[in-house]
Amino acid sequence: MASKALDQFRSTLDHLDGEDREHQLAFFRGLMAAGPSAVMELDGRLPGSRAPRSLRLLAMEACFYYPWPDWVPILARILRYESDPAIFETGTRALGRIATHSALAALRELNTMRQGAEFKEVVAQVLTQADPQQAFDHYLSRLLEGSGNPTVANEAAQRLATLVAGPNLTAIRTLTMHPDLLVFRHAIHLLARIQTPEAADALADVFEDSHREVLADRQLKEAIAPYRSLPPAAAREKAQEALRAANAGEGLDLPPGVKDLHRDVVTATEEGKPTALSAALTQAAEAMHQRSRRLSFAVDAAAEGLADQVQKGHLEAGRVLDLLVNAYREQTGREGLARALARLVPADAAAVHQLILQGPDAAQRAAAVEIFGQRAEPALQPVLLQACRDPLADIADRALHHLGQLPGALDLARQLIQSQVPQELALGMRLVGMRRFQELVPDLLAMVQDDTREEVTLQVIETLGAVGGEMASANLLEMLHSGQSLRIQTLVAESLRGLGEPDVAMALCAKADHIKVPILHAVAVEALAAAHGQPERPMPPVNGTMLLHHVRKAWMDRNPWSLRLRVVEALVRIQLAHPETWSAVSDLVRDTLSEKRPAGAWSPDALHQVQAAAKQFAQRASGA
Repeated sequence: MASKALDQFRSTLDHLDGEDREHQLAFFRGLMAAGPSAVMELDGRLPGSRAPRSLRLLAMEACFYYPWPDWVPILARILRYESDPAIFETGTRALGRIATHSALAALRELNTMRQGAEFKEVVAQVLTQADPQQAFDHYLSRLLEGSGNPTVANEAAQRLATLVAGPNLTAIRTLTMHPDLLVFRHAIHLLARIQTPEAADALADVFEDSHREVLADRQLKEAIAPYRSLPPAAAREKAQEALRAANAGEGLDLPPGVKDLHRDVVTATEEGKPTALSAALTQAAEAMHQRSRRLSFAVDAAAEGLADQVQKGHLEAGRVLDLLVNAYREQTGREGLARALARLVPADAAAVHQLILQGPDAAQRAAAVEIFGQRAEPALQPVLLQACRDPLADIADRALHHLGQLPGALDLARQLIQSQVPQELALGMRLVGMRRFQELVPDLLAMVQDDTREEVTLQVIETLGAVGGEMASANLLEMLHSGQSLRIQTLVAESLRGLGEPDVAMALCAKADHIKVPILHAVAVEALAAAHGQPERPMPPVNGTMLLHHVRKAWMDRNPWSLRLRVVEALVRIQLAHPETWSAVSDLVRDTLSEKRPAGAWSPDALHQVQAAAKQFAQRASGA
């Protein structure tokens, strides 16, 4: 009976059209009737990727729906070279369903030899589903290739991150003592991913051990320094005295590394070689440098992992916070430590906030400010407000950004701009401009009327330009008159320029004509460029004559070269289809290039910029 079914299956294969639905059904019926004995018959008709795609796909589907162990050698051979992702995935999942020892071995072999992210991802999924523990052991062995094969080790670490769980704690904990730096780093991350109280305690141990080792290496560094300036005899005497004190109990807290250094110094100086002492000190310093890379990473990674464990309820917050505060105070970590501490510190822990924000490391302060901002807690407003006074502008700006996102930012801004303290006033102005608080425009205008100090007026003008809006622009235009100082006139014009509005730019042009100051004409041209610098907002051709008028006025300054450069840069941006205007501009710039310029009027780069612009203006004049 089996022989007859096999003969019928052979007949089906002889006339098989893999694309035909009836033939596909006959194929599966024949295969089911013939049973595993049909496997070898099908194998002979599958010469790898040369077989028709339809037959290869049917064969892989057959392996999946009838997961007989007999398929394993065929699958292992074909999948080594299969280039079609769909066929490869079907065959790989068939191996996962078969799930015998040989099938799992074939999956591990595929994971090792097949290249390409798409193929590796499929194998990783199937291997994990088929036998998680075997998958863990397989990827663990791949991780242990470490720095000798970083691509394989990194990929294995990514797979382990999805597999690691409580039962793997012992294996991962052992890896945290591995000498290879790459393995060690991945081990810390993997340990942090195990969400159990036991793993959290192990991670805390790693953090504390690393913290202590950093402090011990600092003592070692301090111990090395005096020996470098001593002759061998004096160095030996000093080392022997230190060892006697340690043996007498006077150095109970002396790290073992420092004692080893003293012994090495004694040994090196007893050899009588002139370079022995220097070599011993260099070796100790290099070993310390190598450890510092491990320890700095360990403190940071473990700190962030501890913060995760606290937030998931596996560790008590107070215990971890004490560890992090102590490490930050001793500066045994870097940005990771700062991020972890900022995540866990309560909003009312003013002393810890001061410790963080007054830290000596700018990168740590920046990292902490980002976390404070991401927490978005109104109670952290005082913390971010203090961070806005950081001596580094980048940190202060980020703190201000986060401060502006908190509820109550409007009330805070109003309070700050009413302050008599210059620093608070300036901070309030920046906050108003950043958030563009239209509600505070009347307050700003009142300040100009009530406060006669020019510095305050300048701050208000700049802030109104940043806020924008009809009320701000209308009042800025009113401020621009001949009774103001040139400094105020210029700042008002530049604030109006920044609004990028065509109507405002036209009004600024009119003001420039009234006041008749070259720099205002230059700013007017820049305002036109800001308003008409995009193809979708071109300048009307009728305004070409007006543009040329302001260009010529700006060109006539007493010391014109810097203004001329500004005007040229603005003209390049203006979208205007008016060849007559560009012809006049081209002539003006060409004549200027032929003038004799004072030394240093334009830098070489500026000159090249103007020459390139002249060519562009000539092209526009020709209608190109």
